[in-house]
Amino acid sequence: MTESASRHSQFLSFIERLSQSARENTDVLGLVLVGSAAETFRADEWSDHDFFLIVNPTCGEKFRSDLSWLPSVDEIAFSARETDHGLKVVYKNAHVLEFAVFEDIELELASVNSWAVPVDKTNITERVRAIQARTNPRPFILETEWGLFLATILIAIGRARRGDILQQPVEEAARALLDFVATLDILNDELLLQTNVVRERLGWGIISL
Repeated sequence: MTESASRHSQFLSFIERLSQSARENTDVLGLVLVGSAAETFRADEWSDHDFFLIVNPTCGEKFRSDLSWLPSVDEIAFSARETDHGLKVVYKNAHVLEFAVFEDIELELASVNSWAVPVDKTNITERVRAIQARTNPRPFILETEWGLFLATILIAIGRARRGDILQQPVEEAARALLDFVATLDILNDELLLQTNVVRERLGWGIISL
């Protein structure tokens, strides 16, 4: 077995062990895999496991604070609470989990695109299908996204020069990214003019139109 195939096998094995834990726990109502955990053909060595765990009322915080239901719990290096419902967990081998624990009535707070439901003890699949139907990704509009990107650069570099964050690596990365995009010939004259407003303000020199 190749190294890549071995990693993929381990990725699938983790899903099976996680699913088995969910099946056996009487306080768990369902397990929803999202992202590459749902579309396992996309998984590679950098893929993490993303999922939602749906549990009985009043049990949510117990599952967020006590991670003994996770596979290989003794191999967890650290965990960090990200939101009211979500956590990130990192294992000693640097494998990452990103998940949220929802009590039954909270599931509709989620949004999903790619998903799979390996454990469903109630009507989780039907509800997730409805959630997907109302999850409308914002269409990509170059003009809008470029404007937001330029504004973010100005804010970030301003904070760096003010001393809030490390200046040199932030500025070098932002400038290199702008220089690179300018070579791709995807920006029209209007977007290049917007770019030059930012470059001139930051003292980076303007791009010839």
